[in-house]
Amino acid sequence: MEYLVERNAKTFPLKETLYDWFVRYNPLYFASAMLVLAGAWQLSRGLAEAGAINGRIIPLGLLEAYQFALIASAALMVHRARQVRPAVILGIFQILFLLDPTHELARIALQTSRPVGMTVLFLWAAGVPVLSVLLLRALKLCVTAETILAPFAAAAGIAAGPILLDENLLRPEVMFLLLTAYGCALSAWMVRRLPRLEPSEGRCLGWARTVRDRVIRAMALAWVFSYFIHLVSWSFIFDVFPAYGILMLAALTVLAAARAEASAWCAVAAILFVGGARPGAFGPVVLTAAAVLMIRYLTGSNRRVLVGAAVLGWFGGAFCGWTGGGFPLAPLLLTAAAVGALVILAVRFRWPAALLPAAPLLMLTRWPSARLGQTGRGILLFASGFLLLAVGLIVNLWLGKRLKERAVSSYEDAPPSP
Repeated sequence: MEYLVERNAKTFPLKETLYDWFVRYNPLYFASAMLVLAGAWQLSRGLAEAGAINGRIIPLGLLEAYQFALIASAALMVHRARQVRPAVILGIFQILFLLDPTHELARIALQTSRPVGMTVLFLWAAGVPVLSVLLLRALKLCVTAETILAPFAAAAGIAAGPILLDENLLRPEVMFLLLTAYGCALSAWMVRRLPRLEPSEGRCLGWARTVRDRVIRAMALAWVFSYFIHLVSWSFIFDVFPAYGILMLAALTVLAAARAEASAWCAVAAILFVGGARPGAFGPVVLTAAAVLMIRYLTGSNRRVLVGAAVLGWFGGAFCGWTGGGFPLAPLLLTAAAVGALVILAVRFRWPAALLPAAPLLMLTRWPSARLGQTGRGILLFASGFLLLAVGLIVNLWLGKRLKERAVSSYEDAPPSP
């Protein structure tokens, strides 16, 4: 087997590259997810500026439709194409979209009429375990009672939190502490219990069990992280605790001092998710994070950190002077510099993935997207995200079929896990 892998790597270097990039680790799915997230952000703010308060339900519905598309795509990869790895990648993206990454629920709960808001929150919370079960079934993984109850418990907390804080049933500080205690209990149960679940069916054996365990672990961590991000967001909305400076300082400290790269990216995610609560400080904070990432690269980190520094530099420059409201369009010169840096990285390291952030950055510049307005840009980004997901599937299926003989000889003994 080692001889076959070595022979194929020397004889078919282009096929090896195509197989790795567009069959095993298709980057088009990542680009699709980022476009849909940006589209939800733009569309929500465009509708709010137009006075369509109930229109915030539209991007939430489109995000739910995108999740169904991700689950259907994962099922197609597993049941028809027999490609488990890209299916798990799609599944992880669906998990990240599951618990309101755009924080639309709090706005719907507080800005729409109470009957409309309560109806939307109930339907959303009831749909979360349904989507989780559909994902596990799409991946041919076992479903247990805990894998149904856990996402509903997290969703119920996220849906009820802003309502409970807004109703003034207790002092806001007391209610916030109770919601924090609920989140701590939830995280202790999920992180400790879910990864150790025994399957209720005998089909989860071998690599199927390995894939299942990794998906369940990703679900637990994503649900816990999402709940606490919403908790921090509520603290700013209801002005419960002046935690912004402490949180940003802690995130920048972790970003600078963390040895593990995963911890550094978690700090970056916290800065991007929470930093917007103080519009005037967001741009400088993100620019500081970009500088810290550059220092990490210069002191020995890998090229992913350098790409992150370029993208954060673009974000920080675009948000300097931001006072809140809609997404500030970046100057064309700033975008040209950021995209140029990504092109240089892609050429220098022969690493096409460095170009992935370029498309969203180009679509959020002052020209030509300024003529579309926020609603128009949101629709364009949504459509581009759905289209790119379809293109990624077609490329996956076509290249997977064309390279099937080579894949079997080279990767037959490799586990179909992420």
